Amino acid sequence: DTKLVWDAHEFLPGIKPWNPHPRWHLAQCAHEREYAGYADAVVTVSEPLADLLIKEHGLTKRPTVVLNAPEAIAVDELKSGRSIRASCGLEPGVPLLVYSGTASVQRGLDVMIEALPQLPEAHVALVVSQPRPANVATLVKRAAELGVQSRLHLVPYVPATEVASFLSSADIGVIPIHHYPNHEIALITKFFEYSHAHLPIVVSDVRLMSDKVRETGQGEVFVAKDVQDYVRAVKLVLADPEKYRSVYDQPGLLAAWTWDAAADLLDGVYSTLRAEQSR
Repeated sequence: DTKLVWDAHEFLPGIKPWNPHPRWHLAQCAHEREYAGYADAVVTVSEPLADLLIKEHGLTKRPTVVLNAPEAIAVDELKSGRSIRASCGLEPGVPLLVYSGTASVQRGLDVMIEALPQLPEAHVALVVSQPRPANVATLVKRAAELGVQSRLHLVPYVPATEVASFLSSADIGVIPIHHYPNHEIALITKFFEYSHAHLPIVVSDVRLMSDKVRETGQGEVFVAKDVQDYVRAVKLVLADPEKYRSVYDQPGLLAAWTWDAAADLLDGVYSTLRAEQSR
């Protein structure tokens, strides 16, 4: 009596296809529809995505939401000996805006570069994979055209257990992603990494993350792709960063945003299925 657990970490009909064949996306969605009903349990990353999966596949049991959050040990015990500020060669007090993660076009990093002439004291650090994605070269070229290349820093990844500690010396964590269906319905990994680094967050107006930032007060929201609105949001945070950082002192907030808390839910899924097997 083998049990099948389906981990649905995105809404497949809403992805930006990574294969150009005109039938590829249709085939993937058809494949998912064919087999979704065979799953004994479904886990996913957010309540809105759970709603979509129920509607799309007629699921009779609500999926269990398991967050893409870091392990508590990664933020409480394994402190990094490195800091992003030191990696950029910046002194304390120099405004540092950081983006950490995939540098694809739809992540909207160009807004951070375009805004630098209007933020003359600020520096931008992009923590990106090595070798660097092709889009990063475009960003570097644009920074040179704007005369701000000295304030753009490219930093390699650090081990997962060090991310929050490494980022914590920055002033703002930026999530400038564009409007795509899957961007609207999840709290992405960097949202939690920035939170555990106690960084104020400046996020585009994608639905779930902007709603959460407004609810907690941990940052500011700007209209996606809008440079002027991004500058407005950044200036608000830099004017009073402690107002946003203090949100993280709320009892239980960060504890709920850890893999340890999420893993308890995942354990429950497997324990339930094992109990069914033994009947």
